[in-house]
Amino acid sequence: ATQFSIGWSYLVSWIGLSFTLLSSIFFLASSLCIKRELKAIRRRHASGYGQRRSLGMEAYATLPADGGL
Repeated sequence: ATQFSIGWSYLVSWIGLSFTLLSSIFFLASSLCIKRELKAIRRRHASGYGQRRSLGMEAYATLPADGGL
């Protein structure tokens, strides 16, 4: 009869593969969290741009968007 045994390198390779899978899951989760944070920051930053400012608040040498004087 043939005797079959599992060597230490086989176990070490499975441990390495499981750590690789675990780290890829953590990287995916962290990228999703970072994207969510950046989207919230951009939303907060861009909230003031939707409002129309008066002519007194325009930058130097600019005209309104409709081109009137």
